[in-house]
Amino acid sequence: MAQPNVPAWVFALAGALVSSVLFHLSLLGVLFLLPLVWLNKRHSQATALEGAAATAALLICWTFGRLALEKSTWTVWDSLDLGLPLFLLAGWVALVLLNGTGWRFVYRLGAVTLVAAVIGLPLVTGLLAVPAVEKAWKDGFEIVWKQIAEASGSAGLQDWSANKDDFFVLVRESISAAFLPVLFLFWAATESWSRRWGWSGTGPVRWVDFRLPSRAVVVFLGLWMVILVQSLVRNLGGRGLEGVLWYGVANLAIVAWIAYALVGWGIVKSLLQRGKVPPLAQTLMGMMLILSLFAGGVMSVVVLIALPLLAVLELWIDFRKTEQRG
Repeated sequence: MAQPNVPAWVFALAGALVSSVLFHLSLLGVLFLLPLVWLNKRHSQATALEGAAATAALLICWTFGRLALEKSTWTVWDSLDLGLPLFLLAGWVALVLLNGTGWRFVYRLGAVTLVAAVIGLPLVTGLLAVPAVEKAWKDGFEIVWKQIAEASGSAGLQDWSANKDDFFVLVRESISAAFLPVLFLFWAATESWSRRWGWSGTGPVRWVDFRLPSRAVVVFLGLWMVILVQSLVRNLGGRGLEGVLWYGVANLAIVAWIAYALVGWGIVKSLLQRGKVPPLAQTLMGMMLILSLFAGGVMSVVVLIALPLLAVLELWIDFRKTEQRG
């Protein structure tokens, strides 16, 4: 019996529906681009782009529909709830369109991340500087703060007014510094999952084979040299870089560190495999390295420096084959 010829727009709409639902399912939101990746693999790029457009439309309708049902007014939280998936979606569309250039994924991801720095960072930093946004953040966190104080019974947490200004500065700095790294990791993870599940044109890259182009070290070292000079200038009483330009350099420096830390982990994993360390022990070691970054202390400093340093030294020493390059 012949199978019915289902129009491509039906698949695009179904993929969009699954994507928009996934985004609103708590932690499953990290998977919300994967239905569109599946469309790109199983159908066509055009179908995937139609699905992306439909996803954007559904997300917008979802937000405005909820506000209408709740009879609520637009707040800064709605801007964040809608702006984040739209920005992630736009970046993924750019990655798909750049696929026609024949560039490796790492080049496409670098280009999209740079564009996100130019377009997105000014929007984020500008939004966080608006007085109405600051008030919305403080009012929202005041509610959470009081609930924590009541639940814990801690008197030290009761006086929110003494802490809210400092806390908002901390939140603003954290968001401004983490904006690009979050986008970078999200797009990279989506590509990694799609390769692992056979939804990409190329197979998965093993950790032990993951490398960056040799010329990328110039960008990595250059960005961190700017960070070092900035610190010295400020310690000497100077002003240095400020505003969006400073956040842009800091964000890109963190992204570069993440990329080189992943290469460093690939080197460590190859050494562990050569030493016949069991896979479970390798996984546990990787988790310990990640947790050490949040624990602080000497171990976190060692991890912060050692992993990217291994990746840089690989320009001259091939640790994975224990052969020194000329």
